[in-house]
Amino acid sequence: MSENNYDLKAAYKTIKILFMAIVAGPIIFSIVALVIVENPSKMAFDFSQPLNLALILVTLGTLLIGNLMARKTFTRLTPDLDTKKRIATYQTALIIRLASYEAVALFAIVVFILTANILVLLFVFVAVVGMAQNYPTPTRIKQAVGISEIDLL
Repeated sequence: MSENNYDLKAAYKTIKILFMAIVAGPIIFSIVALVIVENPSKMAFDFSQPLNLALILVTLGTLLIGNLMARKTFTRLTPDLDTKKRIATYQTALIIRLASYEAVALFAIVVFILTANILVLLFVFVAVVGMAQNYPTPTRIKQAVGISEIDLL
């Protein structure tokens, strides 16, 4: 398919669907966890608990590595690439970045299920907010990929 025949509107719709699907997972899993955990009343974050310490380390490591990998993927965007390849590269970088936030959220939910410490759900909230900040708007895609914003609408 040549660059002129590439459907940017369909590509943008696909990117938004992927975004919503990745964000929905931790939100739905959080709701399920809140339903199945009995007495989620602990409100202290005890650093002597191995799971709490692991959660902090996993959060820092995952977000750092995910961000570095996404930036490295963005460096593959060169002006000589056709629109389809630039959109695919953007999509890959977005998935990497969102997956790192999702990993933090899912691990935090598992820690919540095991410890019943509701304070751990703050990590889920922060991860979902981080995902929301990466929402693929036409302006963001235009800046990252270098295509006309009008082409996406």
